[in-house]
Amino acid sequence: MKDINIQGIPIVVSKGNPYELGWQHGCAVPDKIKEEVELMLTLCEKNAGLGRNECLSIAGRFVPTIEKYNPDYLTEIQGIAEGAGLSFEEIIFLNARTEMLKLGNGTDRKDSISLKESGCTSIAVTGEVTKDGHTYVGQTWDNLHACLNTMIAHLVIPDSGTPSFFYVGEAGIISRMGMNSAGIGIGVNSLSTNGPVNFEGVPLQFVIRGVMDSANLAQAIESVTRMPNGAVNNIMIAYKDSEAVDVEIDHDNCECLYPVNSIITHTNHYEHPNRPHYPYYCIYTGSSIVRGGRSNKLMRLKMKEKGYLTTCDIKEVFTDHGNYPYSICVHCPNPEKELKFQHQTDCAFVCDLNDLTMDVAIGNPCKSGFIRISPFEDLV
Repeated sequence: MKDINIQGIPIVVSKGNPYELGWQHGCAVPDKIKEEVELMLTLCEKNAGLGRNECLSIAGRFVPTIEKYNPDYLTEIQGIAEGAGLSFEEIIFLNARTEMLKLGNGTDRKDSISLKESGCTSIAVTGEVTKDGHTYVGQTWDNLHACLNTMIAHLVIPDSGTPSFFYVGEAGIISRMGMNSAGIGIGVNSLSTNGPVNFEGVPLQFVIRGVMDSANLAQAIESVTRMPNGAVNNIMIAYKDSEAVDVEIDHDNCECLYPVNSIITHTNHYEHPNRPHYPYYCIYTGSSIVRGGRSNKLMRLKMKEKGYLTTCDIKEVFTDHGNYPYSICVHCPNPEKELKFQHQTDCAFVCDLNDLTMDVAIGNPCKSGFIRISPFEDLV
């Protein structure tokens, strides 16, 4: 299976020490990494008025914090850069792209590319209510149509003793949403407030990597909470031992949400009553409210109807078109825009954290359908 794609996106396998992991990643998909860097630079220019040199300089302010969080991650970034034929600064910028794009929050530039429609719907279900007693986690990833061209499926096998992990996401990123071989899986949702980016905090992609390097749920939670974060975001973490927790990240702290009757869903707005804290307030769209409430309702209706849940139930929710086109399965709601800057569901996945399988759909899952992969068996 090493030489085939997943519904058209390339599979990358990286093994070894931090530099080797990065080098193999960069060498495998250099064109996709370069395209993703240029796309993010374009968005920063249009939305925040920042030129290329400004973007690289500003993103570089995160380096001391990343080094404190885990210096091996900077070594891996250097490997990605050299493997792809890019600069260290460009790959740092790419891995701080979440925070860099939030610098444009609240601006109203004439040629800006609105990211408000970009969102994700995350769902976790623990073993008390699943037919096979397994724990599941998954999400839709809603982003620009252009990101379909830069996606990869990536299996990372470190020689450091940390778990292997598998994710689907943009090329050149040190880690994205998926699962690890210890039975940890995550979904990620962007959040927005009127607050500042914290350049003394850890950028989201490195926090995600910290979770993926964790051997159990306690370590995973501490990977999110042990240092300040670079910007507001949400990480849903599930674990094979019938556990799940959702961590809402604020500017200087975090709060946790727990499943209600073994089901939890999350979209792109805060749900904990203590976050965000004054003087900051949550900025969200009606789509997030609808997707959050609807995904929760649909999962509970399925549970009430059958008395148990399966991965098929989550996959069905991820294809839902209620409130179309601003639905859980998003369909380019702004056709007047250039296609690459329209928003849609770019992928969806559901992980079984006990069997360590992932059901993946590239693009709108209602069209592409899901395929199952066992990455720690099929790709090794």
